[in-house]
Amino acid sequence: MYTKANQGGLYALLDRRFKLTEHNTNVKTEIIAGTATFLAVAAMPAVIPSILSEAGMDPIAVFWATTLSIIFMALMYALWVNFPFVGGPSVGVAPWVAYYLCKQVGVPWEMALMCTFISGILFIILSVVGFREKILGAIPMGLKNAFGAGIGAFISTVGLINTGIIKVDSSSAFGLSLGNLTNITTALAILTIFIIGFFLVRGKQGGFLIGIAAFTIIGLFVVDPLTGHKITQFAGGSIVSFTNPIKALSPTLFKISFAGASEIFANPIMGVGIIIFTTFFIDVFDTIGTVTGLVTLAGYMEEDGNIPRLKQIFLTDAMGTVVGSLLGTTLVTTYCDSSVGVAEGGKTGLTSLWAAILFALTLIFAPIFTMIPSAASSAAITIIGALMIKSILQVNLDDFTEAFPAFLTIFMMPYTGNMGVGILCGIFAYTLLKFFSKKEKVNPALWVLSAIFVVYVFTQGMI
Repeated sequence: MYTKANQGGLYALLDRRFKLTEHNTNVKTEIIAGTATFLAVAAMPAVIPSILSEAGMDPIAVFWATTLSIIFMALMYALWVNFPFVGGPSVGVAPWVAYYLCKQVGVPWEMALMCTFISGILFIILSVVGFREKILGAIPMGLKNAFGAGIGAFISTVGLINTGIIKVDSSSAFGLSLGNLTNITTALAILTIFIIGFFLVRGKQGGFLIGIAAFTIIGLFVVDPLTGHKITQFAGGSIVSFTNPIKALSPTLFKISFAGASEIFANPIMGVGIIIFTTFFIDVFDTIGTVTGLVTLAGYMEEDGNIPRLKQIFLTDAMGTVVGSLLGTTLVTTYCDSSVGVAEGGKTGLTSLWAAILFALTLIFAPIFTMIPSAASSAAITIIGALMIKSILQVNLDDFTEAFPAFLTIFMMPYTGNMGVGILCGIFAYTLLKFFSKKEKVNPALWVLSAIFVVYVFTQGMI
């Protein structure tokens, strides 16, 4: 580790490159944050292949495509944007592709990747011309603060479900109920939450890292009675894996295609167009919400609601989607889990660079790095959600035209399981209520976004 006591050599180079002193951080803090981010996201190279294998995709190829996509996004955020974020294949979009598009509708995975690729190209074009910046610039500060709180509610809900603290229960009034808190995996997750909480209330760094690591290590020795297996599955066989990257990726590399569209859809252009539009919708608005929440948490949101280096952020996200689809994985986006590193004090791209290095090691030591249970990182993001919810304090709750759209944004994100839907519900309500009040002029861009929401609602049943 390097500290400010060692101002020469590597520390000085990193300080200049990432502006550590300017951002009131240091190498040690950034390394801890990058490690915490890595641990929070480390399950993705194992989770995404397990989902997309249901679509007929080769799991080894998807593992490589997923890991390389994460590395690409981390390096872009590190070396171009200088923000402590990472990204990769969306764990929300992958099931939609595998279980709905491919298994239910019958879309070949090659076509799904082609639609993702085209969406990515559109994202790049719209990012270059500043379309997405204009969208975000048109959104009032009150809604932006609601986005942050809504994402907090969203990721905390995901965390609570994945840890078993809340369970999906079709017999309950709202489809959810209290989980079995005596289950050993759930109990470990609760312990992890309070380990992290201990560090937070004491004002000490390392809580997220220690909490996730403690869960993983204890899980090596404890059996979950529901599965009959150890909570943490120790890697069998060799812990080192040397694979030819081209050979590993070959089943999915550059396999994008529209072949078969005429056999699946009565109107192939409309069918394919709706898939592209849906992918576009998810990426644009999930990214807007995620970035707004992360930037707010990191303290980079400017007083007027502007986000520094926004064009670079959007282009990073767009190029990640293009690269991911060509490698052989679904929609790539900025990860909410980046919030774990931000909460550990990560403020610059050095956090992302260190995470990229660790993910590069997963390609060699994959059996070890895929051991981290998803419940461990889920416990961490449950805490992160609580930290993000505080942005609701910046909303004028005495003004119904501000309060109700914020309410819809915050609750529709977890209730629908879709951040984009939550964002547009809030925008739609804000636009109409401000129009009804006649107290202020509504930005024309908000009417456009409201129209996009209406189109989205009416097109989802057409494929």
